[in-house]
Amino acid sequence: MLSLRTARGLDLKRFQESFGSSLVLSLLEVYKPYVESGHVVFLDEQRRTIRIDDINNSLLYETNSERRVAYMRLSDPNGFLLSNELISLAFGVIDSWKDYPSALQEAT
Repeated sequence: MLSLRTARGLDLKRFQESFGSSLVLSLLEVYKPYVESGHVVFLDEQRRTIRIDDINNSLLYETNSERRVAYMRLSDPNGFLLSNELISLAFGVIDSWKDYPSALQEAT
């Protein structure tokens, strides 16, 4: 989660391999309001910003890599000012999934 504070951001493909696609979709949903407010940035595989208007749940599975949400990071400087709160949100999503071990096992 601390990778959200880096310029590279959180690699959602690697995160999905560890925790499963359902958890990644939950993270995307939780962070949508912060993308709208400019605190979080969604990026495609070429590291281009994806506008909130273009985001829906199918983006994670798009075969066209130009439209897939591949990374998520905090914006500079506004996102960094809320970094503790935003990272805590992610841990809250992860924590809520720990009660569903079968969902987390889909990643293994």
